[in-house]
Amino acid sequence: MSCLQAFTLQRVLEQHEPYCLAHAPQQCVYPSRASATLRFNMHHSKFPFDFYLVANFECFLRHPSVVDDGDEPNVHAFYIPSGFCVFCVTNYESYRTDPIVYSGDDVMGKFFSHIFAEAKTISQILSRNVLMAALTASEQAEYDSTTICTNCKRSFTDDNQKTRHHNHVTGKYLFPACNSCNLVLKPRKCKIVTTQSNSTKVIGCDYDDDGDDDGDGGEWTHLVPIVFHNLSAYDGHFILQFFRKVYIHRVYDEDGDESVCRRGRHSAERIA
Repeated sequence: MSCLQAFTLQRVLEQHEPYCLAHAPQQCVYPSRASATLRFNMHHSKFPFDFYLVANFECFLRHPSVVDDGDEPNVHAFYIPSGFCVFCVTNYESYRTDPIVYSGDDVMGKFFSHIFAEAKTISQILSRNVLMAALTASEQAEYDSTTICTNCKRSFTDDNQKTRHHNHVTGKYLFPACNSCNLVLKPRKCKIVTTQSNSTKVIGCDYDDDGDDDGDGGEWTHLVPIVFHNLSAYDGHFILQFFRKVYIHRVYDEDGDESVCRRGRHSAERIA
C-alpha cells in the first residue's frame, strides 16, 4: 500500500488498494530543528465577526406512497422542511433584530431569499468607515505607555509603528496595535465576479483589500457566517439539495461529457 490509512474491514481495504497503488508511497516528513517550534501567526483571525446568523430547520416526515423513478426502494420516509428560524447575533444593540420565524410553503426558497437579504444589509453596515472618536484620558495614557502590540505581542519598530486601532462601525478606540495588525484586523471580505454566463463566482478572499479595481469587474462583499446545529448530518442536506435543484443544472456536450452550469445570481462558491 502507498498510504498510511488504517482499515477495519477487508472489503474496504480491497476496494481502496487499486486506487492507492496508483500513487507514490507516503512518508512522514518532520520539520528541521530550526523550524520545529510551533508558533501562532494567523493574527488576523483574532478579529471577531461583528455579525453572524444562527439558523435551524424544522421538518415533518412524509411516507412514500409510490416509489417514483429515481427514489431509493428502501426509503421509509422523507424529511420535508416545514419552517425555519434565523437569528442575527451582534454586540451592537442598535442593529439587533428579533428572530425571523417562517412556516409555510416554499420553505427553502424563503430561507435563501432571507439570508441573501440579511447578508446584503450586514455588508452595508460593515462597509461604513466612522472616524475614530477622541481618546479619553485613560485611553491616551494606556496608548502612551504601551510598548508592544496588544494583538501580536511584538514590539513596535520604526518599520512597524504603533497605531490606534478602532472600530470602524462605531468609531470607538480599541487598543494600541502595530501597523501590520491594524491593517488586517477588519471584517473579512471576498470578491464576487459575474461571468459572461451570468453566474456568480468567488475568486478569493482578502484581508488587505484596498478597494482598488483590478480590472476584473468584481465587487467586494463581507462574509457572513451562518451557524447550524448538526449541519453536516441534517440541515445541510436540505440546503444542498435545494441549491442543486434551483441554482445548478447539468448539461452534456456532443461527446456525452457532463458539465455543471451555474445559473442565477448566486453560485455554490458564494454559499461556501
